[in-house]
Order: sequence, then C-alpha cells, then structure tokens
Amino acid sequence: MLALGGAATVAAFSGIRVTYAAGPSDRPLILVLLRGGPDGQALLPLHGDPAYRSVRSSLALPGPDAPGGLYDLDGVIGLHPNAGALIPYWEAGQLAVLPSVASPYRGTSHAEAISVLDSGSAGIETVQDSGWLNRAIAAVGAAGGGGSIGHPIGSLPHLLRGEAPPLAIGGTEPPSADPRFLAKVQALYTVDAALGEALQAGRKAHDTLAGALGEDHAAANAAGRHAQTFPLLARTIGRAMAGGTGPGCAVIEIGGWDTHIQQGTDRGPLSRRIAGLAEGLAQLADSLGAAFAHSLIVTIGEFGRSVPPNRAGGTEHGLGGAALVLGGGVSGGKRLGPLPKLDVEALERDGALSPTVDSRALFKAVLAKHWMVSASALNKRVFPDSGTIAPLPGL
Repeated sequence: MLALGGAATVAAFSGIRVTYAAGPSDRPLILVLLRGGPDGQALLPLHGDPAYRSVRSSLALPGPDAPGGLYDLDGVIGLHPNAGALIPYWEAGQLAVLPSVASPYRGTSHAEAISVLDSGSAGIETVQDSGWLNRAIAAVGAAGGGGSIGHPIGSLPHLLRGEAPPLAIGGTEPPSADPRFLAKVQALYTVDAALGEALQAGRKAHDTLAGALGEDHAAANAAGRHAQTFPLLARTIGRAMAGGTGPGCAVIEIGGWDTHIQQGTDRGPLSRRIAGLAEGLAQLADSLGAAFAHSLIVTIGEFGRSVPPNRAGGTEHGLGGAALVLGGGVSGGKRLGPLPKLDVEALERDGALSPTVDSRALFKAVLAKHWMVSASALNKRVFPDSGTIAPLPGL
C-alpha cells in the first residue's frame, strides 16, 4: 500500500529536522542521519581487536567486565555503555551492526560527504541534484501507480530531493543567540566576578572554536545539536507511522556529531549524545507498535572519524563509520559486512578506519528486501552506474 496525500503536522522540536515522505505504508522505512561524522569506535568499539587499546589510547572505553564498561556483542564488537537501550533488540535478533561503512567519498568535507551519501553517487564528480531515497520512492510509486504526493514545506535534505516531493518537513534548526542578548547577559553578570569571567571565557572559547573549524563544520551541525531531545520526538514520529495510513518513510537529521575536542569516553558530551540516540531509537521502535514487525530503521553518518584521538581529546574526520539497522524483519543479532582491523598498517590517512562496506550496498539491500525494488531499478535508476555494487548480504 502506497501512502499518498496531504501534509503532516510540523513537529516543534528545535535541533532535529524530520521529513516525512510517501512510501509503502505497510513497510515503514526510517533513515536517521547523524550529521557531523559520528565516532564509530565510540558507538561500536572493536574492543576485541588486539590493537584496540593501543591505537584508541585515551579514548578506549572500559572493558565489559569493568564498572561502566562497554557491552560485548560478539567478542570483537562492543556497544557504548550508554547505549544499553539497544541491547534488548540485539538479543531479540532485531538489530544488526555495521562497524565500518562509508560512501565512495574519500575527502574530508562534510558538505561534499553528505552530497555523495545522500545522492547515492559514485563520487563528488557525479553527484546528482536528486537523492537516492527520492528516486526509490518514485520507483515504488511508479510500480504502484502512484502520482504526486503533496507539497514540500521548507528546505529538504539532499536525500529526498527530486521528482517525488515530500509530505511535510518538521522541526527547526536551533536559532543562534543574538549577540546583543549575550551582551546584556554579560552586563548583568558584571556584579558577580566569577560568573562574569566564566561567561566571557565560554563565549571566547565558542567563538574561537567556530572560527577555527570554519563554515563546513558549522553547516554539518546545522540540522541539530541535541541528540538528547531525540527520545521526546521519536514517539511522535513512530505514532505518525504506526497506523498503516500515514507516511511510509521518514528522514530524521540529528546534528552535533563533529567531535574534534574533548569528546569523552563513557562520560562526557559524546556519551550523552549516544545515550539520547539509543534511547530515541528504542522509543521509536516501541511507538511503532505492531508496525515495528515490518519496519526498518537505518542509522548512519556521512563518514566516520579517526581511531586515534587528536591532541585535543577528540577525533578527526575519518572514513569507515558505524551504522545500525533496526527492525522486526531484520536478520539481526549479528555483524553485517567484513570485520575491519585496527592495527596501524590497516588504518588509512590520519588513522581513519578502512571501510569494509559501501553505503550503496547497504541501501540496496534495504530497498531490495524491504520495498522489493528490482535489481534493474536499483542499478539504473536509484543508484545509476552501480552495477558492480551488489546488495549487502545477510540483512
């Protein structure tokens, strides 16, 4: 059944952007895009690799037997200690993990990486204006006799640009604080030397970091900064897609994953974002109700990060990153794709993890299994010139 028709209600959760689109409403598909390049070795650490602790150094997580330690999934791959909300799905065989997936892009620009991932192209030189998910929706709609599916509201992620318009866009980008407001707050704090100095130092640190990272990094985080708010919004999204008559597809963009400085391990800012992500995915699965049995939720970033930490206690832009596939129809409780290695010889530029799965192989498997998109449509229409990339087995 193809869900067609009017616009959904705009969600008022600052910091996360949600776009609904048509699709087979009896087989909901939800893409969770972690903008900024999440650290895969924080979310899915290869703790069983002999080189894990030496290469990961100060960012290595406590072992599974230590207080606050990571969860062991299969003896090699672990799960961040703050992502425990996902363990029941792993144990039920409803969660599959990919420790090292990447698009064909090999540069370090967030904007270019997002364009390649979202467009489904073979590289930055062949990026199309439309997105692979939009082309997939159009292919399914053509097969089912569907026509126009509504009118877009606001700006679109590249993933959903194209001939099949979305149903609605929800959420807003968090507003930046007006400098005049901050100046007034600073003036109020002049009567308290400690608070005034702390605010001034914080503003200076923020401005210094923003200037050092540049526009590309700011844009990577623009879709949202607070994964902790995801659980609140997730239930609304799940309920909107649970009835079988609403949108069949949703794209959720969560920013704030560009962790160059002091990201932490089992504690710290990144651990809080991972906790919000895991709880949000669990809330999303739960709120889908009976529809979860025939739903797929895919979580991925535009690239991964370096395995070794940088001098600021963070990580640099990398290649292979973590992806999650959650759903009642997933052949889960296992790793998908070959296992990467962490020894220095196996890492690529600046300590980047070598990808073992092409993102197009993952997306092809999702579309073939979940929406029954034909091999011909996948190779020619959805991912043009990708005939040599086979759908990822085992999903």
